[in-house]
Amino acid sequence: MNKIHKLLVAGVFDHFHVGHQHFLHHASQVCDELIIIIGREGTVERIKGGKPQRSESERLKRIEAENINRTRVRLGREDGDVWKTIEEENPDAILLGYDQRFDEAQCAERFPAIQILRAEPYAPEHFKSSKF
Repeated sequence: MNKIHKLLVAGVFDHFHVGHQHFLHHASQVCDELIIIIGREGTVERIKGGKPQRSESERLKRIEAENINRTRVRLGREDGDVWKTIEEENPDAILLGYDQRFDEAQCAERFPAIQILRAEPYAPEHFKSSKF
C-alpha cells in the first residue's frame, strides 16, 4: 500500500481488542494523517441491532488512550449520516476492517476520488468483535 495523505477509519470499538489495536496502528503507518470515527450509540443500535456495552464517550477515551501519532479521534455525526461524515473529513482513502459492513459501491459512486481499502484480518479466530 502506498503512503496515503489522509486516511479515514470508522468503527464501534466496543470490545476493544488486539485486532483493533493492530488495525489502528497499521492504519497510522500507511498515512500522514489518520481520522478515527467512533460510532454513536444510535448508529450502533441501527446497524448492529443493539446498544453497545460501553458508552460512546468511554469508547472515544479508549481509542484516544492508544496515543497514535498523527491521529484525530472523533465521534460520528449525531444524525448517523456516514456520507456527510466522509464529506466533512474529505479523506484520500477509507480503510475498512476485513469484515466491516459498508456500501462500497455507493461510496465509490458518491466519492469517486476516494480510494476504498480493506484491511487484512489479524488472527480472526481469536480477535473478532462479534465473538464478544
